[in-house]
Amino acid sequence: MTPSEKQMTAEQITKAVANYRAMLEKYAPNYAAAAVQQVLGMPELAKKQHEIFRSFVEAVSKTVVRATIVDRTRTAKESIAATNRVQYLNDNVLATMPLGCGDIEAIFVNLGRDVPCNKLDEELSKLGFELIVDPQGLASINEADSAFADNHPNGTQWKNAAGQYCYAIFDAWYDKRHVSVNQNDDHWSDSWWFPCRRKSVLGT
Repeated sequence: MTPSEKQMTAEQITKAVANYRAMLEKYAPNYAAAAVQQVLGMPELAKKQHEIFRSFVEAVSKTVVRATIVDRTRTAKESIAATNRVQYLNDNVLATMPLGCGDIEAIFVNLGRDVPCNKLDEELSKLGFELIVDPQGLASINEADSAFADNHPNGTQWKNAAGQYCYAIFDAWYDKRHVSVNQNDDHWSDSWWFPCRRKSVLGT
């Protein structure tokens, strides 16, 4: 959701609930009341229902939101290893990987076009976002939802002491899930999703 877009409205929530109620009423004869009562007592039911709803919304959305707990006691290498992905790591770059603090909530943004590394911040800023430079937090998001990068290849970047751009990316190809930490002074292709937060605006 970009800053110019409104959040889900009360009317839309009412419509979604009404649609679900109509479906349940239609298929009610197929379910035993005792079994239904047990299912309604399962806390994971609502979570699963929301995940399905979210997947449909994200399929037509320009942004995707993910949040997770981050184990900040891990080293950079341990955070990458915890994703259980095929690793392509430059140890020199890994040593420069920033370590953030606290947990992470990110709005993933896809620009829909190639963008040079040195223009990424500028292009995101035009949409009211700023890049989250927290590769450890990004690794935790991909650890918590290993399938996320299958359809949303994602990455972030930072500069080393020499001013060169470095990156951590998570994606999948040939039925394998990968993580790469390396250097890139070129550009990002149009397929990448970037973890962002909304820019703070003075006076708001």
